[in-house]
Amino acid sequence: MWVGRDGRVHAEEENPPLSVHGVLSTLAWDVAEHRGVAGPGDRDSVYLLLQFLDRHVDHITRHAELTTEVDEQLRALVAALRPLTGDRRRRIGKCPVLVEVETESGEPEKVRCSATLYAPMDDGFSATIACHVCGNSWAMDEWLSLGDALDPETAS
Repeated sequence: MWVGRDGRVHAEEENPPLSVHGVLSTLAWDVAEHRGVAGPGDRDSVYLLLQFLDRHVDHITRHAELTTEVDEQLRALVAALRPLTGDRRRRIGKCPVLVEVETESGEPEKVRCSATLYAPMDDGFSATIACHVCGNSWAMDEWLSLGDALDPETAS
């Protein structure tokens, strides 16, 4: 925090907005270095950076660590851009499915998945609610039973 010339207190944001160009440029250079090819130009547009990534998608998908990084960064960009494009996802609660995990002692234990569930983006009748962690999904005719299983405290 600091006091500016205008006499007001200013503070840096804890989660500053992502730079679309910056994220795509970093990803493109990561791919170029991983592949051992020339990277994009310093002044390439967002469109050219996306073209670069598209040309190398075959290589990206063959390397798990690169796929994970690209996926994570692109999801963060999409999430950051949602409010600007009007495609806001609505949280509907936590996944109620019990999944089996291995404890520290090596014994299997059933725990609630608890991943955040989102309402589907489309308004179609074939819409499903899907959990991105455990992979379970609920068709529209199952939404009432899903609603009954959601914990009211977490369905915000």
